[in-house]
This record gives sequence, C-alpha cells and structure tokens, in this order.
Amino acid sequence: MSEFDSLKNEGEQYAKDHPQQVHEAEQDAEDAVKSKLGPDDGQQQDDQQNQSDDHDPDASQQGQSQQGDG
Repeated sequence: MSEFDSLKNEGEQYAKDHPQQVHEAEQDAEDAVKSKLGPDDGQQQDDQQNQSDDHDPDASQQGQSQQGDG
C-alpha cells in the first residue's frame, strides 16, 4: 500500500469518526469563500448553463441548417 493510500484511509476513517468536525470545517470553508467572492446568488449557475448552450454542437448545426434553407 502506498503512503498516499494510507493517508487517504486515515482521513476517511477520521471523517467517519468525527462528522461534527468535518461539518464545521465545511461550513468554515463556505464562509471563507463567501467572504472572498461574495454571496452566491445563482448567477454563476445560469452563466454555466448559457456557456454550455453556446458550445452545443447540435444547436450550431440547427442554426446552420436554418441559415442554409433561406
């Protein structure tokens, strides 16, 4: 077993044994991100959806076929 696997197993076991500390650490991390980046207002998720629509090959093919028909 590699040293990384050993550390990973220890971390997973610690998380199972101390769920409250894990939860508090997650909350602290979220608070730190919010303080640096501001509150999440859902805008980021909307932007990601718009970007995926822009790169959809089916959507671009439909647009090309409509342009070619006219």
